Amino acid sequence: MEKEEWRYDKFPEFYNGMNVLDFYDPDIEKKLDALEKEEEELMVMEAAEDEIMNKQNEESDNSDDVDFAILKSTLRKVRDKKGLIKHAHKMNSKNRVSRKIKNIDDMVEELKAKGHDVDAEQIKTRVTTRRTLQSLEDA
Repeated sequence: MEKEEWRYDKFPEFYNGMNVLDFYDPDIEKKLDALEKEEEELMVMEAAEDEIMNKQNEESDNSDDVDFAILKSTLRKVRDKKGLIKHAHKMNSKNRVSRKIKNIDDMVEELKAKGHDVDAEQIKTRVTTRRTLQSLEDA
């Protein structure tokens, strides 16, 4: 520590050589309130959905043999699965890998577009293909 009095501060500004206040968001309370409000709205929507399902359960005479508890649990499973699929897609979209095998003609065009003087025939003659055991025995 640069100054001895900093060692016993309740709220140090520097920790491990980094300014802690750089990582503090002054609008954190507003963001937290917005998240709590959104959570409340979701809980109200879920309660309304439960109420509708319960009313339908009470009003129905079960002539179609549908148990609304099973229907509700199935609905929740489908929504959870849908969320997992969306999350997996988002994660996989960031992990795209380009092809490592390129066509020689495409490579020549790309190099010419970048301004390099390239002889396509010379490159094609320098390309080695994977040899098989049979081709090595014949040679």
